Amino acid sequence: MKKSHALAVIDLADTCKIFEENQNWKAAGVCYNNIANFQYKNEAYFDAEKNFNHALNLADKCTKEQEIKMVKQGRREYMETDSILLYF
Repeated sequence: MKKSHALAVIDLADTCKIFEENQNWKAAGVCYNNIANFQYKNEAYFDAEKNFNHALNLADKCTKEQEIKMVKQGRREYMETDSILLYF
Protein backbone atom coordinates (compact mmCIF):
# COMPACT_ATOMS: atom_id res chain seq x y z
CA MET A 1 0.00 0.00 0.00
CA LYS A 2 1.30 3.44 -0.84
CA LYS A 3 2.31 5.59 2.09
CA SER A 4 -0.31 8.21 1.22
CA HIS A 5 -3.00 5.50 1.10
CA ALA A 6 -1.87 4.08 4.43
CA LEU A 7 -2.08 7.52 6.03
CA ALA A 8 -5.50 8.10 4.52
CA VAL A 9 -6.74 4.77 5.89
CA ILE A 10 -5.43 5.65 9.36
CA ASP A 11 -7.18 9.04 9.23
CA LEU A 12 -10.38 7.44 7.98
CA ALA A 13 -10.29 4.80 10.73
CA ASP A 14 -9.98 7.53 13.36
CA THR A 15 -12.82 9.44 11.73
CA CYS A 16 -14.99 6.31 11.63
CA LYS A 17 -14.58 5.88 15.38
CA ILE A 18 -15.66 9.47 16.01
CA PHE A 19 -18.73 9.09 13.80
CA GLU A 20 -19.70 5.84 15.50
CA GLU A 21 -19.26 7.34 18.97
CA ASN A 22 -21.67 10.08 17.89
CA GLN A 23 -24.02 7.55 16.28
CA ASN A 24 -23.65 9.13 12.86
CA TRP A 25 -24.10 5.79 11.09
CA LYS A 26 -24.30 7.22 7.59
CA ALA A 27 -20.98 9.08 7.83
CA ALA A 28 -19.31 6.11 9.53
CA GLY A 29 -20.54 3.84 6.76
CA VAL A 30 -19.07 6.13 4.12
CA CYS A 31 -15.72 6.07 5.97
CA TYR A 32 -15.67 2.28 6.17
CA ASN A 33 -16.59 2.04 2.51
CA ASN A 34 -13.71 4.38 1.61
CA ILE A 35 -11.29 2.33 3.70
CA ALA A 36 -12.49 -0.82 1.94
CA ASN A 37 -11.96 0.82 -1.44
CA PHE A 38 -8.32 1.57 -0.58
CA GLN A 39 -7.84 -1.99 0.69
CA TYR A 40 -9.46 -3.53 -2.37
CA LYS A 41 -7.33 -1.41 -4.70
CA ASN A 42 -4.25 -2.65 -2.84
CA GLU A 43 -5.44 -6.28 -3.00
CA ALA A 44 -6.05 -6.58 0.75
CA TYR A 45 -9.25 -8.43 -0.05
CA PHE A 46 -9.95 -9.94 3.38
CA ASP A 47 -9.72 -6.55 5.09
CA ALA A 48 -11.71 -4.91 2.30
CA GLU A 49 -14.47 -7.47 2.72
CA LYS A 50 -14.62 -6.81 6.47
CA ASN A 51 -14.93 -3.07 5.95
CA PHE A 52 -17.43 -3.34 3.08
CA ASN A 53 -19.59 -5.57 5.30
CA HIS A 54 -19.32 -3.14 8.20
CA ALA A 55 -20.39 -0.30 5.88
CA LEU A 56 -23.37 -2.39 4.75
CA ASN A 57 -24.35 -3.13 8.35
CA LEU A 58 -24.29 0.58 9.12
CA ALA A 59 -26.40 1.28 6.02
CA ASP A 60 -28.89 -1.28 7.29
CA LYS A 61 -28.91 0.48 10.66
CA CYS A 62 -29.64 3.80 8.90
CA THR A 63 -32.49 2.22 6.97
CA LYS A 64 -34.05 0.76 10.10
CA GLU A 65 -33.79 4.08 11.94
CA GLN A 66 -35.37 5.86 8.98
CA GLU A 67 -38.22 3.34 8.87
CA ILE A 68 -38.85 3.87 12.59
CA LYS A 69 -38.95 7.64 12.08
CA MET A 70 -41.38 7.25 9.19
CA VAL A 71 -43.66 5.00 11.23
CA LYS A 72 -43.62 7.44 14.13
CA GLN A 73 -44.25 10.35 11.77
CA GLY A 74 -47.07 8.45 10.11
CA ARG A 75 -48.69 7.75 13.47
CA ARG A 76 -48.35 11.39 14.45
CA GLU A 77 -49.96 12.51 11.17
CA TYR A 78 -52.71 9.93 11.61
CA MET A 79 -53.36 11.11 15.16
CA GLU A 80 -53.45 14.73 14.03
CA THR A 81 -55.84 13.84 11.20
CA ASP A 82 -57.96 11.78 13.58
CA SER A 83 -58.13 14.67 16.06
CA ILE A 84 -59.19 17.07 13.35
CA LEU A 85 -61.94 14.73 12.25
CA LEU A 86 -63.23 14.50 15.81
CA TYR A 87 -63.74 18.24 15.94
CA PHE A 88 -65.96 18.32 12.87
